[in-house]
Amino acid sequence: DKDVIMNFFEVTIRVLGGLLGAFEVDGDRMFLEKADDLAQRLLPVFHDSHSRVPRRFVNLKTGATSGTEIGLAEFGTITLEFAYLSKHTNKPEYRELVESLIAYMKDQAPQDWLYPQMWSADTGQPLNKLLTFGSGSDSFYEYLLKMWLLTGMANDMYVDLYDKSIEGMMKRLLRRSS
Repeated sequence: DKDVIMNFFEVTIRVLGGLLGAFEVDGDRMFLEKADDLAQRLLPVFHDSHSRVPRRFVNLKTGATSGTEIGLAEFGTITLEFAYLSKHTNKPEYRELVESLIAYMKDQAPQDWLYPQMWSADTGQPLNKLLTFGSGSDSFYEYLLKMWLLTGMANDMYVDLYDKSIEGMMKRLLRRSS
C-alpha cells in the first residue's frame, strides 16, 4: 500500500514474475495470492490506455497511471506473467488482456512483420521507425514463442506472429559480411 509510482514493466517481470516463480517452486498459494493482488494494482495501465497498448507507470496505491510512451519489449514481455497468473487463479481477465494486446499488434501488420521500437498508449501507434531485434524490441519477439509454448502450442496466433517476424528479420535486418 505504498504511495509510489512504479514502472509497469519492471514490476511485472521482477516482482510479479518472482512471486509466480516462488509459487511454481514452492506451491504455497500465499505467493499466488500476493501475485494476484499485485496484478490487480497493475491493471490500470491497461484500463487507462486509449488503445490496447498499456501505459508505462502506475501508482500501486492509488492506481493513477502516467507515461504514454512505452517500448515494444516492455509491453511485449508482460504476456507470460499475466497468462500464467490467469491459468492458476482461474481469472480469464489477465489472459484476455494480453491476448487482446498481441491480437492488436498482429492486426497492425507492419511491413515484413517488424514492429517499431516505441509506441503510444494514447493512439496505439508507433512513435518511431526504428526496427531492431536488439535492446528495446528483442523480448517482444522472444515472448511470442514462449507464449505459444505456455498455451501448450494451442494458440497459433503467437507462433504465426513469431514466424512472420523472423522471416521479416531475415529479409530486412540480417546482413552478411564478406
